[in-house]
Amino acid sequence: MDSGATSHICAFKSLFIDLKPCKKTIYWGNASSISINWIGTVKIAFIGYKRTIILNNVLYIPEIGLNLLSLGQLAQKGVVANIGLKSCDLIYKATKIATGKC
Repeated sequence: MDSGATSHICAFKSLFIDLKPCKKTIYWGNASSISINWIGTVKIAFIGYKRTIILNNVLYIPEIGLNLLSLGQLAQKGVVANIGLKSCDLIYKATKIATGKC
């Protein structure tokens, strides 16, 4: 979960339900740019909470080597992030749907 990410990002092609070509550029860190060639849909299962969500317009960026959930994008869909010292809960319609721990 990333409060600074403007888009959801996935580094692993096998997690996509579908992919389509796109031409975008993102800036990573201090002015480092990465060209994006693919965008698609990812289905995420929150096993402990028995919830599944579909994320649209997820950028496929294998160079990053990790996955990021954009808290801003989730907030636009009505998901609230309750951020604590060592964890972050995602809440949708007064129901906790996931917990991320650090």
